[in-house]
Amino acid sequence: TSLDLRLLSQVELNSLRAIPHAKLSLPNNIPDTELATFIQGMKIDLDIWLEDWLQIMLTRTVPDSLDRDTMVLNLRIQRDWAEIVMCCRALQSTGIDNIVALSTEQHEMIRMAKDAAQRHLEKLLDRPDLYLATLRYSMDFVWAKCAFSVLLLLKLAILLPETSDLPRLLADARRLLGELENIHGP
Repeated sequence: TSLDLRLLSQVELNSLRAIPHAKLSLPNNIPDTELATFIQGMKIDLDIWLEDWLQIMLTRTVPDSLDRDTMVLNLRIQRDWAEIVMCCRALQSTGIDNIVALSTEQHEMIRMAKDAAQRHLEKLLDRPDLYLATLRYSMDFVWAKCAFSVLLLLKLAILLPETSDLPRLLADARRLLGELENIHGP
């Protein structure tokens, strides 16, 4: 069923997310190059997870094409969120809190987190009827995650102004706020 597919894909993603969570939660001094290699490997695992589940979702006979489109969008949003969290946790594990002191690898982690956050926002806004509209019955933390992801993107964009279109990001943030305001609770 559609519910089974959603549940199984989420369980598998949570299993993948547990790997960097465990590795990056321990106090350690992983060299930046090793950390960057680990993150790249996990990104490949996330991409494989996404491709596998997209194939399953797109080839399964889901009676409702809207339901299938919603599931596909959810997969893509969840994949981007997993990358955002992983990159931020990796950067946090380095113990660096001064952007001027960032190594090339640490700077790349910020860029990867920003790019994933940008993709995440674009997917939220691409089809608000498929994702945001379903939030009316969600728990508060889901709403908070949407707001947090935009605020994080804006902060990362400020840290990397050379790769950011701040006026566009602010307009997209306002649009997301408008979409969230249009959702009425039960």
